[in-house]
Amino acid sequence: MDAIGQDAAEKLSPWERAGKAAWNWWSSQHPRPNAGHRGDRAAQAQLRRCSTMNEALLIPAFWELRNNLAWYADSGGQSEQRIAALAIILAHIRENDRVLKPRHPDHRSHGDPDRILLSEIRFRRLMQARSADELRAEFVRYIHLLKGQANVTECAKTVLFWGDHVRRDWAFHYFAAGAGAPDRTAAQDQSVGETAL
Repeated sequence: MDAIGQDAAEKLSPWERAGKAAWNWWSSQHPRPNAGHRGDRAAQAQLRRCSTMNEALLIPAFWELRNNLAWYADSGGQSEQRIAALAIILAHIRENDRVLKPRHPDHRSHGDPDRILLSEIRFRRLMQARSADELRAEFVRYIHLLKGQANVTECAKTVLFWGDHVRRDWAFHYFAAGAGAPDRTAAQDQSVGETAL
C-alpha cells in the first residue's frame, strides 16, 4: 500500500478498516472469470479443509490476510486466532451478498427477500460462540446454510469484533426489535483489544 493509501486507511475506524482489508483479500482470492481474474482456488480449497486454526497458519493465503490486518494482529489477545478463523470462514463464501444477519422464522410473512431466516436453536448456537474455534465452526455452518452467499465485509467485521455489543446487535436484528437496536457507531468505535475473549 502506498503512503497515500496508508494515510487514508488509518483515518477509517477499526470497524471500516477490517471490512476493507477483508474485502481486498477475498476479492484477490476469489476468481472473476468475466474480469480475467483467476484468483487462487487452490488456497481457498486448502482453507476450506482446515478444521483447526493451526492448519490455517500453514497456508500462505492466511498470511496475506494477516498482513492486510497487521494493525489488528498487533492488538494482542486472541487476534491471530480470530484472523485464522476469518480466513477459513471467508474461504467458504463463494459469492458476495448484501445481507448477512439472519431473522427469526416468524418474519416469513413480511415477504422481504433480504431476510435470512434461521431457526432459533441454530441462532442460539451461533450467539453462544466465544472462542475463535467456536466462531469458525458456527460461521462455517451458517455460510453453508446461506449456500456460500454472504456479505464479506460484514462477516469480517462481525468475526473480528465479536463480543457482547455485536451479539446484542445481531439479537436485535434477529428478533426485529428495530428502533431498540444498539447504536451502530458504538460497535464501530469498539476498541480492538476488546475482541479478545
